[in-house]
Amino acid sequence: MKTRLALPAAAAALSLLVLAGAARGDAVTLQYKLTPGESQIYNRQITTTIEVRLGEKIQRTVSEISMKHEETVVDQRAEPASVRVVILDSGVTERLVARDEDGKSRLEEIPESNRSRALAPSLAVLWHDARGRTLEQPGQFTDPMAAMDAIGGEMRSLPEGPIKPGDVWSREMNFGAAKATISTKFVKEHTEGGTPCAILESTATIVFGGDFAQRVQIEKMTSTMAVALDSSGRRSQTILTTLVEKSDQAERRIHRESKETLVETPRLDAASLEKAKADVARLDAAMEKAKAGDLEGGVQLLEAYLKENPQGPWTGAVQVLRGRMMQERLLTQPVEAQRLREILRDLQTGRDRTVAQGSSAQIAQVDQALVQVANVNEKTLLEESMNPDPLVRDLAAFGLTFAQSEAAAGRLTTLAQDASGQVRGTAALGLALRSRAVDRKVLLGLLKDADARTQGAAALLAAQTVKKDDPGATAVVNCLIENLKSAAPWTRINTAAALGAVSPPGYAAAAGALITAYNAETDTRLQPAYLEALRAVTGVEAKDLGPYEAWLKEHPEAPAPKATEPPAPAPKPAKAPPAKAPAPKG
Repeated sequence: MKTRLALPAAAAALSLLVLAGAARGDAVTLQYKLTPGESQIYNRQITTTIEVRLGEKIQRTVSEISMKHEETVVDQRAEPASVRVVILDSGVTERLVARDEDGKSRLEEIPESNRSRALAPSLAVLWHDARGRTLEQPGQFTDPMAAMDAIGGEMRSLPEGPIKPGDVWSREMNFGAAKATISTKFVKEHTEGGTPCAILESTATIVFGGDFAQRVQIEKMTSTMAVALDSSGRRSQTILTTLVEKSDQAERRIHRESKETLVETPRLDAASLEKAKADVARLDAAMEKAKAGDLEGGVQLLEAYLKENPQGPWTGAVQVLRGRMMQERLLTQPVEAQRLREILRDLQTGRDRTVAQGSSAQIAQVDQALVQVANVNEKTLLEESMNPDPLVRDLAAFGLTFAQSEAAAGRLTTLAQDASGQVRGTAALGLALRSRAVDRKVLLGLLKDADARTQGAAALLAAQTVKKDDPGATAVVNCLIENLKSAAPWTRINTAAALGAVSPPGYAAAAGALITAYNAETDTRLQPAYLEALRAVTGVEAKDLGPYEAWLKEHPEAPAPKATEPPAPAPKPAKAPPAKAPAPKG
């Protein structure tokens, strides 16, 4: 149960003396006198405007984030004099409110349902002194915006000694990515929400180092804060930041305004305070285990907490913390085979989705996670690749694609000749993503495979590993020509791209096959791939088929050279349920 914060009589008397001194213009000591059980709840609104200039083009987006920011004191200590504060940001919603291009609104192009999203809650536990300074070491941030958040927090700190209106004090901070000098002035006294306050205005001068020094600049960072003269805390704060990031091609300007206002000051009753202290101790224990490398132990402690607190005020934030700890465990510690299969399926689905969306940055993020999982679990993947179940072998082949050892690459080469067409296709695709060449007989066998998906993967492999002037390249090209007739669109488009990459310049047989395939294509989305391949084969630049047909008339098709190597017989495909292939990059 929570009750309203009541100011003790002695503290009230002290406050009257402080207020009287401030009214006379005398110096006053600003501080935060909070005790365990006290809580301060703020409404926080963050408006971010991002303007991108690319040549003459200007794009602008404006988003708003609303949240409840709660600071609860759960403990105190005498040496050094400080209180322990639990900081919870919850009810976080981000909404896109404007999107412009060259001054013209494009917001209507985004469905209303896609303009808002809920963000995960966050939880932090810190020791603060009476000046509001964090006693933990400043974070060494590698991200400019994270450094800005930390500097904004430091703008809440108060001076060590007495101060009067007009006085200024400065301090220097090192945040890794940035060094800051913060200068604060006691501007005036002002009553806010019925409480006499000191109005403090701060300005931060920030210098970035390392890679950011040449491309990131803070044009402006200021804070205006109202601090209660009775030491009961801050009543409001507004922080304005303008960051400019430049590259050779573009300039990005980020303007952010963060406003928070105190709306409630509840107090925990004795039982709730004791529970809060015990819960913080449990969270501390989980974090200590994680820091010591026992991620499994940390996850177990967090799961026990969640089981006992399914509807607690910190539950959502602890769930996020558990998820991050589980992710770190998965990326750094081996897991049992069944759990590894589940992880790989999720990552495979996620990669397919990001490839379909065409986001190269997101694909790179998923691939990085896959590399970490595969490297940590390589031994299990090699064992799984010999499982009698072709579905298990197929998933292992997907995982081995991202393991960086020679053993993994060698096993993929073996799996490319597996009895299961599903496994052969995944292995061939994995070899293509690794740009790992295989014996020419193996490649020709994959191109002639009875499984259309395997043919498409083999086309990607050929494009990555066969050069136009390779001995026997013509044999590969002739197989690709046959595969342009595949009923599978994925195979046709990969085959067309491979023909453009592998065909000897001016090879009329390839050009004729591509023209025929273009005319027969029922999916118009694939036709640009044929034109691109024709450009590579003929050297003609054209946006339609006519110039290529004219080129072919001028270059009568000569008999195709005989293959220098006979194709290997394709293994018979095993009967297995179809599975979604891991999509190629790009």
